[in-house]
Amino acid sequence: MSDSMAFEPERPAPDSGAGPCTVLVTVTAPDGRPLADVGVEVRAIGMDTPWTVAMDLPRTTDLAGHYAWSGLPAGEYAFAVRVPGRRKSQPRRVRLEGGETRAVVFTVEG
Repeated sequence: MSDSMAFEPERPAPDSGAGPCTVLVTVTAPDGRPLADVGVEVRAIGMDTPWTVAMDLPRTTDLAGHYAWSGLPAGEYAFAVRVPGRRKSQPRRVRLEGGETRAVVFTVEG
């Protein structure tokens, strides 16, 4: 009698959508004009991650008033924008699930 164990290779888990997330930020004036060169900031809420410091560095919108912030892990974030020469906007909280893409729109005086 032999004691043998069959080896079964580990099967990959079903796709849980736990990949990185993207937030598409759009900044417009009240009349709908896109605002370029607006600073976009994001802060992780309740996460202690080594890349948090890099997230605090502002990015700026393009000529169409857009900035895509990709590679974010699932979690809760606060996004804010700053038009040059003006105060920073009130932050907008966004909760991201794995692999999700969300849009955040700011309407600010230009």
